[in-house]
Amino acid sequence: MNIMIKKGLLAIFLTSILSLSVVYGKPLNDAGCSGLSSVVSITESTGYCYSYQIEVNYDGTGSFALDQMFVAIPACGVAENIINSEGWDIIYDVTDLYSGLQGFHISSINGFGGSNPPGNFTVDFTVCAENLVCKCDLAAFETHITYEALSCIEEEDITVTNPDQCSLDIPPFMACNDLNPGESLFEASSITSGGVSEYTLMLSDAFTSEDALFDLDQGQLVYSSSSAKLFGMATLSSGGNGLDGTEWVINIDFIETDIVDPVMALGQGPEYTETWLYYEVNDSSSYMYRTDDPDDIILLEGRANPFQIGLSAGGGDISEFSAAGGLNWERGTGTGDGVVNIDVNDLCPPEGLVSPILECVEYVVANDNYIAYFGYLNENTSNIVIPVGPKNGFNTNPPGQGQPFNFQPGLQEEVFQIEFDGSDLVWSLESPNSTINSVTASSAPAIRCVAVPTAEISGTLDLCTGESGSLNIALTGAAPWTLTYDMDGAPHEIVTDVSPLKLDVNESGIYTLVSVKDQHGQLGAVSGQGTVNISEPPSALISGGGVLCEATETAMVNIALTGISPLSVVYTDGNAVFELNPTNNNVEIEIGQGIYELVSVEDGRCSGSVDGTAEVTVDTPTATISGGGELCNTSESTLIQISWTGTGTWSAVYTDGTQSHEVDQINGSIYTFETNQPGEYTLVSVTGKTCSASTSGMARVGLTNPLSGEILVDNEHCQDESILLRSSITGDLNYKWSSNGQGGFNDDTSEFTLYTPAAGEEEVTFFLDVSDHCSTLNLTATTTIIHLNSSFNTSPDPVENGFTANLEYLFIPEERDAQHYLWTFDETTVSTQMVASHKFREAGEHEVQLTVSMSDCESITVLPIQVEDNINLYIPNVFNPNAVNEENRRVKVYGEGISQENFTFSIYNRWGGIVYNTNSIKDAQIEGWNGMSDQEGLENNVFTYIIRGMFNNGDPFEETGTITLVK
Repeated sequence: MNIMIKKGLLAIFLTSILSLSVVYGKPLNDAGCSGLSSVVSITESTGYCYSYQIEVNYDGTGSFALDQMFVAIPACGVAENIINSEGWDIIYDVTDLYSGLQGFHISSINGFGGSNPPGNFTVDFTVCAENLVCKCDLAAFETHITYEALSCIEEEDITVTNPDQCSLDIPPFMACNDLNPGESLFEASSITSGGVSEYTLMLSDAFTSEDALFDLDQGQLVYSSSSAKLFGMATLSSGGNGLDGTEWVINIDFIETDIVDPVMALGQGPEYTETWLYYEVNDSSSYMYRTDDPDDIILLEGRANPFQIGLSAGGGDISEFSAAGGLNWERGTGTGDGVVNIDVNDLCPPEGLVSPILECVEYVVANDNYIAYFGYLNENTSNIVIPVGPKNGFNTNPPGQGQPFNFQPGLQEEVFQIEFDGSDLVWSLESPNSTINSVTASSAPAIRCVAVPTAEISGTLDLCTGESGSLNIALTGAAPWTLTYDMDGAPHEIVTDVSPLKLDVNESGIYTLVSVKDQHGQLGAVSGQGTVNISEPPSALISGGGVLCEATETAMVNIALTGISPLSVVYTDGNAVFELNPTNNNVEIEIGQGIYELVSVEDGRCSGSVDGTAEVTVDTPTATISGGGELCNTSESTLIQISWTGTGTWSAVYTDGTQSHEVDQINGSIYTFETNQPGEYTLVSVTGKTCSASTSGMARVGLTNPLSGEILVDNEHCQDESILLRSSITGDLNYKWSSNGQGGFNDDTSEFTLYTPAAGEEEVTFFLDVSDHCSTLNLTATTTIIHLNSSFNTSPDPVENGFTANLEYLFIPEERDAQHYLWTFDETTVSTQMVASHKFREAGEHEVQLTVSMSDCESITVLPIQVEDNINLYIPNVFNPNAVNEENRRVKVYGEGISQENFTFSIYNRWGGIVYNTNSIKDAQIEGWNGMSDQEGLENNVFTYIIRGMFNNGDPFEETGTITLVK
């Protein structure tokens, strides 16, 4: 029959007489049937969402493999992003059949629990709350987990350890020392109108169709520039539909917003926008609840218009919070909108002073009035708001004159200005600690903004003709200035807004200031004097020079000067620069070869003009001997010449290496003579008209010897190698290489050459013709080329898939005449015989290498081969326990390459009963079955066997068959 076993159990087919039934599991909720347990933890908390991780552990004691798993989720939450570390299937939003709870299901679990080793896996998921109440339920989340191991079911309830505990308690009331930097604290109560309390919080239609009003009995407001919190105890005063008079906890969190929407109904006006802070409701943590019924929760959420803290409509201190700001509310399934209005009292006023500062007073000539410039010093670390009025005003009617009411921390300068008639103008400020400070502006202030102008001229300039310079004029007062100055009785006027002023001048004289006026027309004080002197520039002229015979000789050069001492002269020879400081107007200098020019001349005041050139040259003659050549015999002759530079009639002395020769009275630049005497000809001396010439050169006359030599080449060479050929004759000769072979030369006209043999060449004769201008020499040489073959064959030939492991192979070379053989298998030397034998013990990739050598030549062949396992399986189908041959008395497993891993050999009788079973390949191959069962010999019959396992190469096998027992 066919039997299919659930969850991966192998379905097998036996004969019609074999039956098999398997039942898994224990009764439902039988403790300990799985050996499973879990730990649940929170990995992240964001807003209304928590991320959880379940770690499922198996301790190895259970009997049944886990098949499915269910995790319950609180009814108000929604599970998202569910994953598990093993990638098993996940089904969202299901109802557990056993617990009736809602959650998610992990199915198709395989390989966990039961006979598998201990281990664990993880499940990660996120649950998001629908509202704040649901978030508090998640904070105390107790999950229910159901484990299903086929018919065995286990259930477990696990409480989550949540560091983010949810609490609806009223926050503790704060004192000034509880504040963080940048925070302010106020006592909060319901807003009043004419001494009558209106309300703190209004919710439309929260309980009935009329507005529900809440009065704040006790409360606090703490805020900074980025957040605020309003909390306290309130009474539902009206609109409660039977709940009037009940006490409620209010907790509203606000966060900063970029929404700026001033409430004009408060009377603040758009010009006061910067004195207000704007917030929006933090939906995730704003709520209120009834103290006698904490489950009666009203959730508060934001709207598009902001809440604000700032000046009140009456212009007093901070007293309005979200005066016209709105919010949304949610109570159960009911929703609506509302408004918050509160009155506040500063609990922690700042102690630092806010003091007015009069910076200066400026007189305006055109209007005959004054302008006072004001600033202030705020000694506190935060802004202080002092509304314009009795605490921030001038002694005028009205007291507001454009002064600030929002005072920034620190010293603030040039904040505002007031134009007045010169009467006393007093600005008074009352600091939050009740200290009053004031300043007074008048027509006779301690500090004037504009001082009486002054001007002072200075400087002494020594200029040259055509030059200009600048005198310095220092100015004070209000720009622009009108200046009048005098130069040798001539007045000049200029207008400038630059100080100090650079007055450009190019005339000699004394410069003095006559008057100075500022922008207001005020006349000021002038002082100082400037002097300008104009001088004529100096000049310099260079002349002289000449011709020298030697570079070490010198010539005289003259420099003529004009100007006033001390003078400075700079000249150059074209390469270097030199400086002179002469004390008179005529200078002579001794110089060598070069072209001399003046660079500059100065007399301490002016730079002058330079002119002229002085050239000194060297006329040193030279003489060179050249020519000559090789003579084949003394009956030949060759020419030698002497050439020179310079002028004059020349006399020369030369030598041939043995004796000297003299010639004289030579005109022109070349002298030539003929000779047949070998030797090295050099000049001894050459004399011109006025100077001796330097000599150089050499002319060689040689006598050529007869040619003799040989070709230098090795007697033997290896195949595929180039052959180096050399001539023993060296020098300036002509070479021509040739051979009787089919190869080629890399260069057949040089003293050295390489010959590349043609394929199969075994002997080559080389020819070399060497010649000079006198004769030619013919040379020959022969070399032998050694050829080797390292190819080899195997016996027996490998099968189609390659070589077989544990089989003896012979490796036979094709080359039989070599001197040496070296066999290497897998980089290990095995044999130096001509023929080698080898067995490959393991399957896989191997390498065989043969090296064949003779003399200094060798040939190498490397063969990569693939070796396959020698695998086979055989089971006899009949045996006799009483057989004469002992090997026939048992049923054994025969074969090669069988792995011990997952091996099973079972023999069944015709009723499906097991008469023999082993999981040991060693036992199956050595012992086998002897025909007995339960220590009793069985009668003649036919038995069925099943054998399963794998070969060493990883291939699985499964075979069934029959075995006949015969006695």
